[in-house]
Amino acid sequence: MMFDPVPHWDDGEGHLGTAEDALLTALTVLYVFTAAEGTVGVMFGSIVVIGDTIAHFEQAAVTQLLYLALIWQPRARKMVALPLLALLLGLFDLLIVDAWRGVSVFRVPSPVAMALIGGGAIAADILVALVLSVTRPPAETLGAWVRRKLWPKALTGAMVVLAALGTRATRSPWPDLIVGLGIAASSLGAARAIKFAAIVRCTALSDGYVLLSPPPAQTKRRGFLSSIRHRARRQPAAKAKRKGG
Repeated sequence: MMFDPVPHWDDGEGHLGTAEDALLTALTVLYVFTAAEGTVGVMFGSIVVIGDTIAHFEQAAVTQLLYLALIWQPRARKMVALPLLALLLGLFDLLIVDAWRGVSVFRVPSPVAMALIGGGAIAADILVALVLSVTRPPAETLGAWVRRKLWPKALTGAMVVLAALGTRATRSPWPDLIVGLGIAASSLGAARAIKFAAIVRCTALSDGYVLLSPPPAQTKRRGFLSSIRHRARRQPAAKAKRKGG
């Protein structure tokens, strides 16, 4: 997952500025909508709504960790990432259980609730993209920024609406199940994205931006056997050097 440069304005008194406020606002919108979407998904037994909840939870968790990257060190952010990963695992478990229950009892979710949630998901994605537009690079236009932020995230909301139309037309749970599992499959890398956002570095640049970049690669420690082999390879060369001296 790639992270964009986030502008950082300082008012001269050490206070955080517009970019941090935008991240906090987007974070609030994402968590509120994720909670509402998950509640509707459980109430009406919609797999596609629960799958879209996982996608929005990933976006909210990554946004939260990026916001904390501006003020916290990676060690502290890792403590926040652990409960987020546990919640993500719980959402996947809920999806599996609800999918099995829907197939076993042939439960048809409410297409009206699905369509309303799908429309709300599209609106929430557009709102978050507009709120975060203050963090876009100066050379990028608002339209290009919104398109880049909405693609392909906003597709999940449209897929929820299409699943609602398919459910209403067929009066069966299969459109909801198939599309929901597809959205959930697209979020299988959510744990990796959350883990990466927890260890990302925050570097202040001279032009007023804060660059979020991955940490430097850590060198792997040699294992016990590899250390023995390394020393064994060095011993003949050392002995030859002493004899030559």
